[in-house]
Amino acid sequence: QLPGTLKSVSEIGIDGKPAKSLYENQLLTAEQIAQHERNSEKEKTAVGFFKTRNLYNGFFIHFISPDRGVLYFAPVILLGIFGLGLLYRRNIWAVSLLTATIGVNILLYSMWGDPWGGWAFGSRYLIPTYALLAIGIASCLSYWKWQRVSLVLFLVLFTYSAWVNSLGAITTSVNPPKIAVLALEEQSGHEEKYTFMRNWEFLHGEYEGKDNGSKSFIYQAWAKEYISAPQYHLILFGLIMGLALFFWIALLIGIFLRRKV
Repeated sequence: QLPGTLKSVSEIGIDGKPAKSLYENQLLTAEQIAQHERNSEKEKTAVGFFKTRNLYNGFFIHFISPDRGVLYFAPVILLGIFGLGLLYRRNIWAVSLLTATIGVNILLYSMWGDPWGGWAFGSRYLIPTYALLAIGIASCLSYWKWQRVSLVLFLVLFTYSAWVNSLGAITTSVNPPKIAVLALEEQSGHEEKYTFMRNWEFLHGEYEGKDNGSKSFIYQAWAKEYISAPQYHLILFGLIMGLALFFWIALLIGIFLRRKV
C-alpha cells in the first residue's frame, strides 16, 4: 500500500491510536479541516491522486511559478532541451528514451494533486528531469564552441542558477508553497517569503530568529568561528564558478590544439 493512501497523523495517543490529524497542525481553518475529514472518508486510491484537470496548474508550478518554477531556480537546465534536439540525429534511440523519461516525469507529477511537493526547495519532483537535461547542456556547449552570444547566455544562466542553488544547499529546504503563505502569515504575524528569498533571510539570520544562517556541516563544525554565513556562501559560490571556469578554459584549449593538429 502506498503511503499516500494512508491517513496522515502527527500525534499518537496513550492508547496507541492516532490522536490528531496532521492537517490540524497545518494552520487550516475549521472549515478546511472539516472538508478534509469529509474527503478522507472516501476511499483513497493511488490512481486517484493523478487527474488530467491538474495538468495546467502542474505545468505552471513546475516551470513558471516563483515558489517552485525552473525559471526561477535553475533556468540553465532549460538549455538541455535544445541540446537533446542536437543529439537526436546522432543517436535517435538514446534521445527518444531520455525524452520519454522526461515526459513521463513531467506529466506524472503535473497531474499529481500536490505539484509543490510540500515544503521544499524548488521542484523536487523534477529531479530526474534535471539530471537528464544536464546531458543536453553538454551537447549545447559542444555545438556552440566559439559562438560568443550563445556562450554569454549560458554563462549568465549558469551563474544565476549556481548562486540560487548554492544558497539553497547551505540554508534550508523548508520553503512553503505560495498557497500556504497566507495562513502562515496569520500565525507568525509577519510577511513570509515563499521563493528562494526565504533562503536569503535564513542566510542572514532573519529566519525564525536563527543567529547562524547556514546548516552546512563544514560551516557549523569549523567555518563559523572565522567567517559569517554570507561570507561562507560567497566563498562556496566562488569555488563553483572558479571550477567551472577552469574546465571551460581547458575545453577551449583542447579545441584550439585539435584545430592546430
